[in-house]
Amino acid sequence: MPAVPVPSASLWTKLTLPLVTLTQGHPLYYLLPKLAIGLIVLYCLIAQRHRLGRLLALFGHIPPIGRLASRLGQSPPLLRIWSVVQPGLLPAIHGFLMAGLVTMTFFAAANYLDWGRFRNGRYLNAYEFYHYYLGTKYAPEIGYTGLYAASLIADDETGMKYSNEKKSIRNLSTGGYIAVADVLKHRDHFKVRFSPERWNAWVRDVGWFKKEMSTGRWNSVLRDKGYNASPVWSAIVGGLLTNRFPTESEAGMNFLAVIDLLLISAAFVCVFWAFGPRSALLLLLLLGTHYMMHFSHMKGALMRTDFAVALVLAVCLVKKERYGLAGFFVAYSFLARVFPGVFLFGLGAKLLWDLLRVARQAAQAFYDRYGEMKPCLKALAFLVSAHAAGAIVLATIYVNLPAPLLMKIPTGLPVPWSFRLLVLFPGCLAGLLLCTCAVWGLWRGLINRNYLRFFGAFAVSVVLLVSASIAYSGGLYLWRDFGSKIGRHNQDISGWRIGFKYLFMSRFKPDFDWEKAVSELIYGPAPETKAASTKPGVKALAATQQSRAAIKKFAPQIQGTIYRDHQRAWWTIQAAVLLICILAVKGLKDWQALSFSFVPMFFLVAPTYYYFIILLVPMLFFTAEMERPSRAMGLVGMFLTAMAGYYLYGIWSQEFPTYYWLSWMIFLFVVYMALLALLESFWFRPALAAPGTGTPEEAAPCAVPVSDAPDGLVALD
Repeated sequence: MPAVPVPSASLWTKLTLPLVTLTQGHPLYYLLPKLAIGLIVLYCLIAQRHRLGRLLALFGHIPPIGRLASRLGQSPPLLRIWSVVQPGLLPAIHGFLMAGLVTMTFFAAANYLDWGRFRNGRYLNAYEFYHYYLGTKYAPEIGYTGLYAASLIADDETGMKYSNEKKSIRNLSTGGYIAVADVLKHRDHFKVRFSPERWNAWVRDVGWFKKEMSTGRWNSVLRDKGYNASPVWSAIVGGLLTNRFPTESEAGMNFLAVIDLLLISAAFVCVFWAFGPRSALLLLLLLGTHYMMHFSHMKGALMRTDFAVALVLAVCLVKKERYGLAGFFVAYSFLARVFPGVFLFGLGAKLLWDLLRVARQAAQAFYDRYGEMKPCLKALAFLVSAHAAGAIVLATIYVNLPAPLLMKIPTGLPVPWSFRLLVLFPGCLAGLLLCTCAVWGLWRGLINRNYLRFFGAFAVSVVLLVSASIAYSGGLYLWRDFGSKIGRHNQDISGWRIGFKYLFMSRFKPDFDWEKAVSELIYGPAPETKAASTKPGVKALAATQQSRAAIKKFAPQIQGTIYRDHQRAWWTIQAAVLLICILAVKGLKDWQALSFSFVPMFFLVAPTYYYFIILLVPMLFFTAEMERPSRAMGLVGMFLTAMAGYYLYGIWSQEFPTYYWLSWMIFLFVVYMALLALLESFWFRPALAAPGTGTPEEAAPCAVPVSDAPDGLVALD
């Protein structure tokens, strides 16, 4: 019998096979973060070499060490060698570290792309592509509730592939499920929204996705959570991309799949431009190794990284003082995924501090003009009365608005609306006074106009993009569908989400034995349950399995009733966090304040874990000054979370405990970030830029030399 010819491997497969084989025993998602941590520590030690030298000099007081150091320091050969080596030593070390960083980044990029060995045989991820390609291309016809039903009807017309044993699909109108027979019975209800030409195109496109997905994945996709991007995103992507690239075009579909890679490349270039090569390389290194950025939800899909890339670009543009363009990118990110709107907080808090400064100047100007007591009191009484009347009007309007029109923060107490009016009044009064001071400050040229450019560009961009989406869809019905769908989606409890909310409402079982579980985690299981084998390999494997079994017991459960029953505690915590964040932002630079907005975001919202590609934004807060120990510690924490995700996944897979413990790690990270910002705002500030650079505030004289201040910080007077 003749031998069956074996197809020859591609050149890329031959080149990467040794590397893939090598990394199977030492997975890159563990190895590269460890190397990155080592590199960060080396950069920090080199930058702090003078302090390290002073510390090592203390050992010179020990007689034997002092005598040895004296002899070596007086040796003519060593002195000659040092005189030759010393001038080029530091540049050589930096060059070596940069070469190592470039190499690690290459491996991280290859790891992100799975070395070209894609799980489904191609880079395009049909499962993720299905929602965002069809959801944008046919947004006017299917809205946010008809995707699965219309797909099932098209499936039935081309030979039914869907064969779920429960004989139901997700009902996107309610969030529950609906029988397949009921959908097919009312097929005309869904088809009537399509013209004959558009329905034929829909059937062809659904057929393409049926072909690309296995039966199991096709059964799964019609029971998922649907398409959740905003109508603005639908208009942009549908109008510019998906309607122009049919599924019949293999090249066109592959192009759509690599847009995210192009966006990541744009982020790399922009970070290189604003922060330098080291920050840009570290950004790619974290992206290629972090658990929450590595999974297929974000790879091979249709523009799933654009919201995070837009925020990275915004931080870079603020760093380069392009505030207007930065405002546009924050607006785009907000309109693409909604929750990035929290990133307005940083510059909003900076604007608040600027307005308070102007308010003090306005008060001084008011006193100077009405210096005598009687005229001063009259003018002050008139000013306060006018603003108080306006505050009463605003508060009254607020408490009388219908609940669906404006989200109202619940008090958790059965209090009358008159009490809420009394509570709202001081805030409205303070807001009106600040607005008056802002107008006066703007007229006098005292307001930082960069903030006005940023928020002005944000507001104009939102208005224009929302108007374009309404024109694209031909009405407001898509926005109504979107609001209803996102409202239900936000109320859902999901074990894949990360945020303070899931720490707040998670508890261990009442009968959980903490003492026994911690004892087994530290000391191992009881002697009778330990492995009997004495072979080193078997013993090590058994120890690893026992360690994982001990950790697996620390599995909490989500209890949604805790969140519903403790609203007062929840909103008290949120108010305290926002107050701390407002204080922390005061002394930060504008680009740092924008990236710092990740801290309130973690407390206010809880996105699904794969949206935490947004960690690239706070990463810039640390990479820009990673020579400082405080910044290096933050970066080390980020790479620890990168490794921890894979370790936790190995224990619980994609179950809630994995994301619960990742939430705790991110919680510690944001607490550290907030404490660091508070210290820099009120006790220390970063080392100053060279004269003639930065803002006048940054160029102010400092109290002590940089080298004498702790952690590379300069103490304030």
